[in-house]
Amino acid sequence: MAIIPPHSFFHCLGKNPVATFWLAFSFTRKLARDQDIPVLLAPRDTELCLIRDLRGMVLADTKWEPTDEIYRNSLALLQVVLSRPELRWQPPVPENFARVRQQIEMSFASKITTPDLARRAGLSVPGFNRAFRRHFGTSPARFVTEIRVREAARLLLLTDHTIDAVAEMTGFPNRAYFSRVFKKVTGKAPATFRSKHQRHS
Repeated sequence: MAIIPPHSFFHCLGKNPVATFWLAFSFTRKLARDQDIPVLLAPRDTELCLIRDLRGMVLADTKWEPTDEIYRNSLALLQVVLSRPELRWQPPVPENFARVRQQIEMSFASKITTPDLARRAGLSVPGFNRAFRRHFGTSPARFVTEIRVREAARLLLLTDHTIDAVAEMTGFPNRAYFSRVFKKVTGKAPATFRSKHQRHS
């Protein structure tokens, strides 16, 4: 099993095809910064049983609309997996920083300034910068950039938008700057990233 947190670039290409079962979810807790990503876990019997049951439910769902039974069993699987002792967690983020993170996630395409975020958190800019780094392990500007690049990667793989349009939709002022930042974060220019990964997505 693999757990892939947000802001993590990952692909599932390998030499030998294997059966896969994907469960997409989000939650507010963050893995410890020193946790290896993706987190690879050998599935236990309970988890394999839940996965088999879920697979049967999904295949039997001819309307392709998740049922309450699928939802409940998915939550059971997540509870079992996320309580594994191999997973190390960061302490919970204070409420004012949870609001800041939500604001960034909702408005990453807009202009976001550190003074605005500091005001939202109720702190001075220097105090906010120190506390932000303590809670998130990076600067506010880098955090915003990572979210923009994550969304840009999603758009490059799942849409036919031009690179100029993707840059604009994710809050970058122009294509040249977007390409430079995207390559710095991912190691590939946007066009190369799209051509290499789109056919596998």
